[in-house]
Amino acid sequence: MKKIISITLALFFVLSFAVLAYAYDNFVDDSAMLFSSDETSEITDCVESFSLETGYSLAVVTTDDSMGKSSDEYADDYLDDLIDNQCWSEDSMLFLIDMDNREIYISTTGSAMDSYDSFQIDNIIDSGYSELVQGNYARAVILMTETAEGIYNESNDENYDNIYGYIGSYEDYGYNEYDYDYYDYVDNNRSGFSVDFTDILVYIIVGIGAAGITVLIVKSKYKNHGKDDMFDTDDISLDITGSTDNVISRNVVTTRIPKNNNHGKHGGGFSGGGSVHRSSGGRMHGGGGRKF
Repeated sequence: MKKIISITLALFFVLSFAVLAYAYDNFVDDSAMLFSSDETSEITDCVESFSLETGYSLAVVTTDDSMGKSSDEYADDYLDDLIDNQCWSEDSMLFLIDMDNREIYISTTGSAMDSYDSFQIDNIIDSGYSELVQGNYARAVILMTETAEGIYNESNDENYDNIYGYIGSYEDYGYNEYDYDYYDYVDNNRSGFSVDFTDILVYIIVGIGAAGITVLIVKSKYKNHGKDDMFDTDDISLDITGSTDNVISRNVVTTRIPKNNNHGKHGGGFSGGGSVHRSSGGRMHGGGGRKF
């Protein structure tokens, strides 16, 4: 009896961990208190839909105190903490509304980096930017999440078409019906197409004849060409006994290269971390953001 109970409990825990392994993490951390309770629920539903569709964990975070960090540093460190200390998947995303730096920022890790390049992240921000600048933060997040899900689905559809070559209905796949009449199984040749020994012999003779004629024509053209007289260079020879180089003038051109102190930031535009970079914790991240 005890053995049966032990086995049952073991199976229960195994199944429980299996379910957790396939569960996608997502949550909304509204530290800046930008969302109402109803808006938080709506955002949570939207985030869950995104995670189930893409397989990526997604966090929506707001803050009015970035602790002296830039938006990309804050977002990357926050996402690193979720992965390292909250057992989040490496394939994760984070949407940050940074009221301290007045910037919207998206951070990606793992496979999400491959799914969303700088151009696509800029499109995601575009979808909710007008709502963001008007103070409709919840609406902005929902639009951005829906756009991210749409980009993922569109990308997957394109990859499927490229891999499997889908071009329409079943008949368009190129699986044509087998034409048995097209083959002649007696001589193992396709009907209407045969080459016998006589044809091959004729082709060989014609080829040899054409080659021989070409050789004879070329040989006859060069037969009477004698050796041309050598050019006499005695009358135009020049002996150089010595040479020297004299400096007449000297010009030095210098160009000052201005130092870039912006570190890739462009106020009001796409900024910071748009390409793959490494966070302070050492993890590779993708992402990008924009001031508002």
